[in-house]
Amino acid sequence: LSKLISIRDYQTAHALIACTLSKVTCLDPKKELYDFLKDVHEYLRQLIKIYPSSEEAFNAVKELYSDCCMPFYESMIDSILLNDFDSKQFYDLKFNLIHQKILYSSLYDDRELQKFIYERWTKYGLDLLIESGKEESVILDYLSQYADSEAVQVNYVDYYIRKGHYQKALDILDDHTGHAYEVKKQEVIDAMNHHKEVS
Repeated sequence: LSKLISIRDYQTAHALIACTLSKVTCLDPKKELYDFLKDVHEYLRQLIKIYPSSEEAFNAVKELYSDCCMPFYESMIDSILLNDFDSKQFYDLKFNLIHQKILYSSLYDDRELQKFIYERWTKYGLDLLIESGKEESVILDYLSQYADSEAVQVNYVDYYIRKGHYQKALDILDDHTGHAYEVKKQEVIDAMNHHKEVS
């Protein structure tokens, strides 16, 4: 990969990655697979630096891994798309990807895995809305669709804490029960008390 990058032969590099991944998808996620993916991750970062505003680059990265659905490395790969491309400029592409992943999560037979993937991606969606500066009505509409996701609700509380709207954060938490919500409620109260002390 390093050799191909140095001579800017991206087409062959893509073919090499795709070929290798087609062979490893049936294997257990061993350390050597993880090391290989770290190399791929670095390659993609270099590619993105060269084409930082390219929709083609985004789609190339997405297409490259379209057949890779093992959660072990799916999260690592998708984080490239979410973190290395500007949220405002690539909002539509990112939101599309997130929506696909949320729908895709229901295909897993393992209920715990299904819940984990669903919650991770609904949280990514909320993060994207906040990062992109979407108005509150859009965020609330999103929340109404994914209200059953604990990850989203807890993250939305963090959003209100950052804005200093502690009462709104507590109102959300009051509507839910469970250990995660109780822990978060104490965080809000501590943040509110700290804010009062500073004031």
